[in-house]
This record gives sequence, structure tokens and C-alpha cells, in this order.
Amino acid sequence: MVNDASAAYWIGSAASEFYCTPGGEVGSIGVWQAHEDISDALKYEGIDVTLISAGKFKVEGNPYEPLTAEATAFLQSRVDDYYNAFVSAVAQARGVNGSEVTDGMGQGRVLGASAARTLNMIDGIMTFDQVVAMMQSKIKPKASRLSQARNSLALMG
Repeated sequence: MVNDASAAYWIGSAASEFYCTPGGEVGSIGVWQAHEDISDALKYEGIDVTLISAGKFKVEGNPYEPLTAEATAFLQSRVDDYYNAFVSAVAQARGVNGSEVTDGMGQGRVLGASAARTLNMIDGIMTFDQVVAMMQSKIKPKASRLSQARNSLALMG
């Protein structure tokens, strides 16, 4: 499971520029999955669950029994696959190698803006208004229709 902060960072890291507010947090690059084994609680309450399924692994990881070693290994492999895809995407988007992501950015914590900037997770620290003003300053003004018409007439004659 990729949590909300992780998913937001994964998407945000692909932007051409990435800023965080001074009091904001960035991250966390990591993936986790939970398995809740409620079998003992059900047994204590006298509840017996019978799973009926088709497909060798269809009920693997259900909450009504402990995970087998095989199921645990499979779920770990899925978590690792998602983590590797996450790290690869961030490394490519931020222009760094994968080890910089896993050793610095990718250890699963949410970081404050200054720490995130130090680790190259973001391009800078700005307020929302500062980011909007910066974006507006980069917009090239479009010539008015009147100006376009004058320029066209000037070319004709």
C-alpha cells in the first residue's frame, strides 16, 4: 500500500519544478502492506470461518488464518516491486540515481521542507502565493487581437 503522502510525492516528483511550503512536509518514499490475522479472536468468540474458493492462491492472505511463509514471501515481493517502481520513477523524475533515493529520500519518513530540499526531493521552499507569482512571471503575454491585426497589416504593406 502506498499511503497518501507517498502517492502525492510520487506524482509531484514528476513535475518540471517541485516546491514545498515553509511549514510543509514531503515524502514518504516507501510502501507497506498489512495483514490482520483475526483467527484467534474468532476462535475465542466461537466463530468458525470456512473459505470456499477456486484458484490455488485465491484466499491467500485472508484475515481468518495466519499468513503462511509462502504468502508472507509473496506479499513481500509485491511490496518490493511497488517500492522499486516508486524509487525508479522518483530517480528518473528528479534526475538522480536510485541509491540516492533509497539511501536518502526513500527511507519511508515524511520530511520537513528544509530536509526535503537538502535531499533534492524538491526544488525549493516557497509559499503558495510565491509559487503562483513565479508561475505568472513565466507566462509570456499573448498579443491582443488588435496587436495581431496591426502586425498582419504591417507585413502586407
